[in-house]
Amino acid sequence: MFKDTNVAETEISSRYPEPTPEGTWVEKLKSLCNIINAGNRDQVDLLQYYYFLGEYLEETNGISENEENLRQEIPGKKGKFALKTASHTYQLYQAL
Repeated sequence: MFKDTNVAETEISSRYPEPTPEGTWVEKLKSLCNIINAGNRDQVDLLQYYYFLGEYLEETNGISENEENLRQEIPGKKGKFALKTASHTYQLYQAL
């Protein structure tokens, strides 16, 4: 069922997080959505950007206008997924 893995051989990322995008709230949102939409990042990078997006939504108190802007930047199911993932990622890391 599970692949036999030697924990000592498991590679752990030692990359430093990229800085959060700068600018106004709208510019930050557009920048984060463009990065998430591009799909050319690995999972570690994407998780970081989902965290930043969750942080942005939390700092703006989840204002429905911001959520609507997110849905315009990332339409359809992918936007709903991004909203949920960002919120959960931010909450998870805040609980640590």
